[in-house]
Amino acid sequence: MKVLFVYTNVNGFHEDTYPFGLSSIMSVTKSQGHQVHSVIVRENKEYQKVLQEVEDFSPAIVGFSAVSSQFNFIKLLV
Repeated sequence: MKVLFVYTNVNGFHEDTYPFGLSSIMSVTKSQGHQVHSVIVRENKEYQKVLQEVEDFSPAIVGFSAVSSQFNFIKLLV
């Protein structure tokens, strides 16, 4: 199964960090035989990257991971 993971950090305070929690989930998903891709969105203008990845990768599942300050940005993607 193809699984796409989306992580937003739009106008975030943690630009220099890596989403280790998401990476862990991706690693476990991959170890179970699934194909995984990820998209990290750091600016509103990058929303198109998510749509393009959905079109190109054609995932069965799209998972979103973010802190509460990112909720409104994710709502715009869904």
